[in-house]
Amino acid sequence: MGGRRWTEEEKTFLAENWGTYSLPYIAESLGRTETAVIREVNLLQLGPFLEGGDYVTLNAIRTAFSSGVETWIRRGIPLRKRKMKRRSFWVVNLEEFWAWAEKNTDVVNVAKLPKNMLGKEPDWVDGERAWRVKTTERREWTPGEVQRLRSLALTGKYSVEELARELCRSYGSVYAKLKSLRLGYAVKDREKKAPWTAAEDAALDAQIHQNKHNDEIDIPGRGYAAIRSRLWARYGTTNARKAWNILEQKGG
Repeated sequence: MGGRRWTEEEKTFLAENWGTYSLPYIAESLGRTETAVIREVNLLQLGPFLEGGDYVTLNAIRTAFSSGVETWIRRGIPLRKRKMKRRSFWVVNLEEFWAWAEKNTDVVNVAKLPKNMLGKEPDWVDGERAWRVKTTERREWTPGEVQRLRSLALTGKYSVEELARELCRSYGSVYAKLKSLRLGYAVKDREKKAPWTAAEDAALDAQIHQNKHNDEIDIPGRGYAAIRSRLWARYGTTNARKAWNILEQKGG
């Protein structure tokens, strides 16, 4: 394998993946020995693992997250162009990427990223990944859960938010099930109808500054729908994480 000439496709693959994936992985993918790969790395002057692993290619980011990055580019993901002889490609500094990703968690789904695939991760990533997995997992309603939902809803004493807490399910899941059971009429509307006060707005802003998700925000007397409406009225978005980005951009 060591005497076989390298094709342009193989050289491009090596340039794009060197520093992102392990030497054994790259060698196996190319059907070459590790010695042959190291020799070609030196010939291409790729350097030691894309500056010691501080950078990864945009293609590697796309692969790691199993998704397109067009929205990320529009959001300003910090890209740099890297040239290797006759080749050029986009790379991302990992420290800059994670700083940007923390401010754009509404479009960066770390649940898709295997832990430490891109190297050591900032502390906030584990919490974000756990929250993403928890809120995106879908589980079927058991007959017992449906019966309990029906019984609680028919008392007329519970709001959707309260039912969600009782059943340890998301607001959306409970709302959809009530609708399918045609029990929406039985749910008590416990939300305030009065205009939001300055104190409530201040509490909302404080929790947005803590980078909380919509269902983590707690304003006494205000339910999920009311909070989404207030987010829209104040920030032009129903997503608390996007509202946080807006506040950061304004320096608020």
